[in-house]
Amino acid sequence: MATNAPARLIPVVWEQLDIAHYFHAVSSSEHEIQGKSDPAVYLSTVKKLNVEPSACIAVEYSVFGIMAAINANMRTVVVPPVAEYFDKNTTLRILSLNNSLNTSNVLQSN
Repeated sequence: MATNAPARLIPVVWEQLDIAHYFHAVSSSEHEIQGKSDPAVYLSTVKKLNVEPSACIAVEYSVFGIMAAINANMRTVVVPPVAEYFDKNTTLRILSLNNSLNTSNVLQSN
């Protein structure tokens, strides 16, 4: 798990939801120089897992999280908040963000 949440909250939430056993590594952006949209929290997590970012799938709901995951070179599944599921503007913002990030990544690699 790569999260912007404070590290002290993670075990509390995991315990309440009984989900700790699903995670093998966790990183909080409070231990990074910058939070999401910077990819550092994702890169710290994949380093702990000893895997390449391109072998991972990020699940995100926020614009900053989407930017961080894509810039970490991870495939990204966007799950917007329930209230935005059928909001055409949300879909257009996500598609626009994805297109601009992909263009930026291509430009940076040349």
